[in-house]
Amino acid sequence: MPTKSQVTWMYPELFKAWEAGDVGFMHTGSYFTANVIAHGNKAMDRTAPFAFPAGPSASKPQIMVGSVGMAMIKSSKNKEAAWKVIEEIMSPEILGQWGGAINITSGNYVDKAIIESSAKNAFPQVYKQHMALCDQWTEIANQYGVPIPSILGQKQMEITVQGVMVKMLSGEISPEQAYDQIRTGIQQVKEKYK
Repeated sequence: MPTKSQVTWMYPELFKAWEAGDVGFMHTGSYFTANVIAHGNKAMDRTAPFAFPAGPSASKPQIMVGSVGMAMIKSSKNKEAAWKVIEEIMSPEILGQWGGAINITSGNYVDKAIIESSAKNAFPQVYKQHMALCDQWTEIANQYGVPIPSILGQKQMEITVQGVMVKMLSGEISPEQAYDQIRTGIQQVKEKYK
């Protein structure tokens, strides 16, 4: 049975436990390397990403893939300056810096040497492991990636899920009861937004 701290951890505590080998798996994504190496770098050699498995709510394995959009406001009085900023942000050099410093998959669009140079700068002791994780995430995203959906009421759904998970992890309810309560709670939130 988990301790109370394990169901109330914030990211620093979670990554500290990951580095110490006290956690078997965790949900994470961007900024993984920066978060974990704040507590050491042993976990980098034993970390491997995987897709969410198929189960009662998913017919096949999936990994949620997000994206960032850049836009210029139609009524902008500085369209040329805005466009230059967008071009700069989308340049291989900037995308390479992001790809090398964050666990994202800019590797599909940017020369790997640019990304590796950024990774060496950001994580000199573990840049090879960081690059390997980025490659693994890219491979998984290519195979199992689905766009992160825009969900009305997501904040309220997250509160429901967190509350039920705390009850389950503290032994108040079974995993089966937790699953049912999460599904019911999410459905109630969805009904509010119809």
